[in-house]
Amino acid sequence: MTGRILSRHEPGRGTVAALSECGDGPAKLRINEMKRTILSGAVALLLIGHASIAQGGERPVNQHGDPVVKGLNLKHYNQIVEDIRSNPAHGRVEFRATGESEEMVYHSTARIGPFKAAGEEFGKSRDYALHLGLPVELQGDVEAPVDRIEPVELALAALADCVIGTLRVHALVNGIEIEKVSAELRAPLDLQVLLALHDLDKRDEMYGAISIDLTIEGPEVTEEQRQFLSEQLKRSPVFNLVGLAHEMDTAVNIGG
Repeated sequence: MTGRILSRHEPGRGTVAALSECGDGPAKLRINEMKRTILSGAVALLLIGHASIAQGGERPVNQHGDPVVKGLNLKHYNQIVEDIRSNPAHGRVEFRATGESEEMVYHSTARIGPFKAAGEEFGKSRDYALHLGLPVELQGDVEAPVDRIEPVELALAALADCVIGTLRVHALVNGIEIEKVSAELRAPLDLQVLLALHDLDKRDEMYGAISIDLTIEGPEVTEEQRQFLSEQLKRSPVFNLVGLAHEMDTAVNIGG
């Protein structure tokens, strides 16, 4: 059975806070060792805010005998949930990105690397480069135009991934069998503010309503379950990053 979830949301801006430190001595060392083992695969799930894992039925297990469903280690997941239940500050993570201009005015390179959790750096070996810019058709009269992913497209792709993952996890923990989730997103953009044809006081008119069209597929998805999952997508961190208003701490500096 296939069900559709439609969402129209006014865009906003957002941020994710840093995770504070916890404990010291041998106990902290053991906690950190556990985090290094499970955090890289579960950090997105920490932000979704589940209260429990639905139990029942046979599940595959890993080499340690821990139940695993769709790649999720349920034992470690439950440990994370219970730790955050007791220590809510442990559920805060800070993600980062950097960017640097390239020779062509429309091009830049974004990099993604370490992130912060529990007052420590994780993922120090991570180094992803994203070459961003504009589609050829929007670059105007430039020499040797090169098609690049547009940052708005990247933001929409991130939003699609996050809401899909959120729905799948909430389906899993609530015993709803989902085979596939697909998403189609649109963001109508008026370029007049960007091109200084409108003053900045009209920047709230830059975007129309962002549309999110989700399709869920499963053997016996009911209308009640569809309605439940349509509410759960609002738990998505990226949904709330772009969909809610947040303070933006912006600085423009002069380099040497």
